[in-house]
Amino acid sequence: MEEKAWLSQQNVEFEERNIRNDASYIDEVVALGSQSTPTTVIEDGTGQRHVVVGFQAGKLKEHLHLS
Repeated sequence: MEEKAWLSQQNVEFEERNIRNDASYIDEVVALGSQSTPTTVIEDGTGQRHVVVGFQAGKLKEHLHLS
């Protein structure tokens, strides 16, 4: 399953940043230490950022506090 579809199925709001539409997003991905997509940034209520590289449902569930 594709990550966007999975997030929608989990009722998680997200902002898509498509590197094909805006080349500056490539720089953001590289700055996060990634060279692949999807690269997902999750900011929790404490200001901590979690970066998930690739579609990893388990890590997304953990950082989004989903069951």
